[in-house]
Amino acid sequence: MTNGTPLLLLHGAESGASQYLDLIGSLPASITPIAYDQRDTGSDVAAAPYRLEDLADDAAAVLDSRGLDQAHVLGTSFGGAVAQHLALRHPARVRSLILLATTASPGPVQEYLRVSASIPDTQRRQWVLDGAVSPAGQRDPALLQRVRASVVERTPQQRARRLGALAEHDTTTLVERILAPTLVIHGDDDPVIPVSSGRFLARTIPGAELAVLAGGRHALAFEFRDQVADLVSTFVGKHDRDRS
Repeated sequence: MTNGTPLLLLHGAESGASQYLDLIGSLPASITPIAYDQRDTGSDVAAAPYRLEDLADDAAAVLDSRGLDQAHVLGTSFGGAVAQHLALRHPARVRSLILLATTASPGPVQEYLRVSASIPDTQRRQWVLDGAVSPAGQRDPALLQRVRASVVERTPQQRARRLGALAEHDTTTLVERILAPTLVIHGDDDPVIPVSSGRFLARTIPGAELAVLAGGRHALAFEFRDQVADLVSTFVGKHDRDRS
């Protein structure tokens, strides 16, 4: 059982639980973060293909393991897609929902993936950084080091299973059923998942709030850590008060 307000953190496709070390350090002590590694992360090797719905059930099981009936939930990118399925499949477990740089379907990501496949290996590292961090942010060596350190090495099979799960993700006609208070955070210069995806989620999920970060690309919780932490802590605090 946690002592503070529990915040379940769902990481992206290429990262692991360590993705949130930066953000966790900026959250107030009143919030107890819960980060864990999803399937096919690190030494975990899935026995078979899976869906995002399965990963949502895994997230509910993590809450069970902590003795929690409910938690605030924050998901980034791939993790934001998992968070949507968690809110749809286990609505009573989600006190509030925070969707960071994510999408209701893989469609908006297809152009980025298509172009990415044609990038020469010699240019790939810079291509990935350009998608994650703004030109101004790239002038900060410490920031770049933290972003690079968050990437988890995976075998081609592990990566294929995760991308296969994402390819089947489509909540475009379902997110209007989400009951949890929702905050959508997106950068207006995100080349991986365009801001139109965040606007769709905010427009379609009943009562959702939208925060657009000017100049933000895909690694918002790194480059805009303090702003994201402030948005998250304010939103979580508001909905703790509403609940009480």
